[in-house]
Amino acid sequence: MGICWSMLMSVSQKPQEELFTNLPREMTKEILQRLPIRSIIMCKCVCKLWRYMIEEGELMPPYSQKPCLAFSFPLHLQEIYTVCDEALKPLLRFRLPTPHEIHDSRTCIARVIIGSIDGLLLVWHSCDNHLFIVNPMTREYVTLLLPMRLRKYKSIFGIGVSKLSGQYKILCGTRESTSYYVHTLGGKGEGEGGGLWKCIEGASAPTALVVPGTPIQPIATFINGNLHWLSYDLEGNRFVSCFDLDSELFTRFSLPCPNTMLHLLRLRVLDHQLCLCDISDGLHVVIWKMNNYGDTNSWTKEYTFAGSRIYGLVIPLNVLANGNLLFVSGEDNQLFIYSKSTETIVAYGLLQEYGVFSSNIAFYTPSFVSLTSMGIRNVVINDTLSIQ
Repeated sequence: MGICWSMLMSVSQKPQEELFTNLPREMTKEILQRLPIRSIIMCKCVCKLWRYMIEEGELMPPYSQKPCLAFSFPLHLQEIYTVCDEALKPLLRFRLPTPHEIHDSRTCIARVIIGSIDGLLLVWHSCDNHLFIVNPMTREYVTLLLPMRLRKYKSIFGIGVSKLSGQYKILCGTRESTSYYVHTLGGKGEGEGGGLWKCIEGASAPTALVVPGTPIQPIATFINGNLHWLSYDLEGNRFVSCFDLDSELFTRFSLPCPNTMLHLLRLRVLDHQLCLCDISDGLHVVIWKMNNYGDTNSWTKEYTFAGSRIYGLVIPLNVLANGNLLFVSGEDNQLFIYSKSTETIVAYGLLQEYGVFSSNIAFYTPSFVSLTSMGIRNVVINDTLSIQ
């Protein structure tokens, strides 16, 4: 890593910009892909070619498989967003305008929720009827006006990408209705205020009733071209709701623990597989993995460790290269790593100093691909972003 950075810096100290452009393109790409995120950000300022290669997606797949985090926390009557690098050190910090600030300068402090896919962050201010799609790496965001007034903590959101078209879609709906809405980023009809929302209804749409005592805004989990969230119907049957972004049809999966209260379960994607975190017995954390996607008979216990009373609401974030599990404790917003081989848990980092809600944390894989190059309109440059 140090050799790659030294090579680039030795070139960048030359006075002639053609030295940058004359470096073989494949060599430049190979070097850039090996750099840490902070160095990539610096390289965007070296020359136009490097900036173009970075922002137009030539460095895909993502630069690092190490865990990165994005989270929000309140500071001085504003909601601040922070992105951490591979070492979980603060990398970027920014804020977003609220509609109140835009229209009449009134202050609106709200709990915000973050979801993430391919370097995009989905952000919702619970006191406003707006969503934000943000790429912190390019300082870009778009604002989407929701098709209806949503009650606080009684709605569901999700973002994913279509397998067929490659377009990003956002799903939203209330947890008391069978009506759902889909917005396609960069899709036909996108215009001022975020474009058009398509209403999705039908007998297959789940009745996503409010789960008593649920403190966390439900974010639909994306994997295999589908969005997933926990639901139960009028008969009390508990299941995983599934929405196909291509067909825009609903299906459902059975749970490995069908009698567990839903507020004690969390759906996650770990190691590219759909997983379910269960803390229902108050003593253990059990993480189920669906080994064959769509096969409900393939649920198996992947992780089991003691301590749900100690750690409270456990939210798994990522499986590390060595198979260890990175998770956050909802009790004190502490990061932990569970070692599968030694069956031990060690503290990894403290988020308490930020005042972070555990539900406001998302595993994040940075991307330098511009929202504009993705065909998304009404993109705004965020001038509040700063490198830490």
